[in-house]
Amino acid sequence: MVNTSTKIIAAYAIDDLTLLIEFSQNEFKKYDISKLFNNQMFAPLQNPSFFKNFRIEAGGYGLVWNEDIDISEYELWKNGVSCTDIEILSDREFMSDLREGIRQADLGQTVSLETLKLELGF
Repeated sequence: MVNTSTKIIAAYAIDDLTLLIEFSQNEFKKYDISKLFNNQMFAPLQNPSFFKNFRIEAGGYGLVWNEDIDISEYELWKNGVSCTDIEILSDREFMSDLREGIRQADLGQTVSLETLKLELGF
């Protein structure tokens, strides 16, 4: 059961259908969005560009794509799959590279899209 203090700390689209979510208890879960596709409301998530363009709702209460599409932290926690240590280690490397690219961009450093893709293995 989800703890009422469970919040989303970070979330990443690790492919075109899978989210990796870091929760406040330092637990990581993967969530496959394809199970949502039978609901027409979530159909836009089938577009990889749209799917990867989300934000964490203020307070860590869910993921938001637009005013019509969001997924609560409860859904992600309850139906997400806990990651093994190997999966977390691999995905942490991905997240570390991604965070570094974002940090460089935030500092005004020039990071080309091609460089970022190369660093992230795309």
